[in-house]
Amino acid sequence: MSVHMDPTPGRRSGFVCGNTRIAQPEGQVCTIADLVERLHRGSSPSGYSLDADGLVHLVHLTSVRREEGEAEVLLVELDDGTVVHATAGQLFLGVDGDWVTAMDLTAGRRLFTLAAPHEWKGAGGAAVERPLAPPRAVVDVRHAPPRAVYEFRVEEHHNLVHPSGIVLHD
Repeated sequence: MSVHMDPTPGRRSGFVCGNTRIAQPEGQVCTIADLVERLHRGSSPSGYSLDADGLVHLVHLTSVRREEGEAEVLLVELDDGTVVHATAGQLFLGVDGDWVTAMDLTAGRRLFTLAAPHEWKGAGGAAVERPLAPPRAVVDVRHAPPRAVYEFRVEEHHNLVHPSGIVLHD
């Protein structure tokens, strides 16, 4: 895989909205809000994370919580129709391994993209190389009405793979 990124870019990421989807083991997909419910029920939710050398790991989320009140959010729309609602400071992995805030995304900006995370099955705990997909391109970034936002934390690699193949920092 031809990416090298810093899993801890020296700044905290922003927040995502509860409808943000996360790729999970065995081809499942759930939302960040669903993960909060699972944690409250005592389950240890998992997802996929990318390490600094581009290998994919099955990871456990160490925390997922809803922030108090509502926050101003941006709607980030990608060329495959994916929409991510996030605060301006939320970090997205750029095609060159750089972390880009939602507020710095512009139309045409390409994002690092893994192929078909919804089809990944049986990865277990081993680090595996996954094929790249053509980079997703940002189509539009615009302000959306204030919404409830969530923070998530991921052990070790500090990011989660979205079902579209893009990577979001925690």
